[in-house]
Amino acid sequence: MTKRSIIIFLTFAALWLTAGCDNSGKEELISELVLQGYLYVNKPMSVRLIRTAPINQFYDEAGVGISGAAVTIWEISGPDSTAFTLTEDTTALSGTYVVADPEADDTVRSGRHYAIRVETNGRTITAETQVAAPPIRLDSCRIAGRLLADFRNPDVMDTLWYNDPDHPYEVYWTGHPDRYGTTIFIENIESDWYADWRELSGHTAYTYSSIFIWTMLTNNSFEVPWITVGFEGRHRVRVISSDEPCFEYYQTVFPGYAEMSPETNVRGALGVFCAIDVDTAYFYLNDPDN
Repeated sequence: MTKRSIIIFLTFAALWLTAGCDNSGKEELISELVLQGYLYVNKPMSVRLIRTAPINQFYDEAGVGISGAAVTIWEISGPDSTAFTLTEDTTALSGTYVVADPEADDTVRSGRHYAIRVETNGRTITAETQVAAPPIRLDSCRIAGRLLADFRNPDVMDTLWYNDPDHPYEVYWTGHPDRYGTTIFIENIESDWYADWRELSGHTAYTYSSIFIWTMLTNNSFEVPWITVGFEGRHRVRVISSDEPCFEYYQTVFPGYAEMSPETNVRGALGVFCAIDVDTAYFYLNDPDN
């Protein structure tokens, strides 16, 4: 069984940030294109195109998107393929593209391949997924062996006490023999966490939440490590049924470090293009020392 743990406190956008230093000590940003090409099984097609931003500055997540790109996605099933033209969604974050035809059946399906072509400012970006990952379903969540009744409700959460080894938080899901692997994200979703993190770390970078990423090939359960939940409040656990590009990308990426070269299937940009499924659970972390 292959495992690699990556513990970080950065944003999803910061997964592809690059920066360098000149001899004067001033930081120099090498701006790169990033394809956030996450297709979700049983959901409509949607991708996002952004540019990198420096990790030591506050930046607007809505302002890093790239508009005006020509985006096409092909759904491939055996010898047949169907092309979909995408247009920018003005109701979402800038740089988000969705299928232009509202009547088109653009639902992402398990067992199919997808290819993408993006043209922007004279540059061409291409990528292909492997077979789309099968759906994943969380069966249960437990705290100290106690089955949680409503773990999918972000408004009604069970409480986990910080640093109490007798009360671990565990998630269980239905496995599938065709899935390539599983990727797990753990995030603090409290709005004031951002300010706490900036003050604690000394960084001023805009952040969504603390993130813990764990990849595994075979397991159908996971116990949340205490080191990932060091901030009181609401937490979200996302369990992703990964196709090969997604799994390999998160096996190798170490966000925010330019010298790390993530395993990516995107040509002409950073990022990843993959077809995955996800299920979500929530819990509340109580820190009695605060």
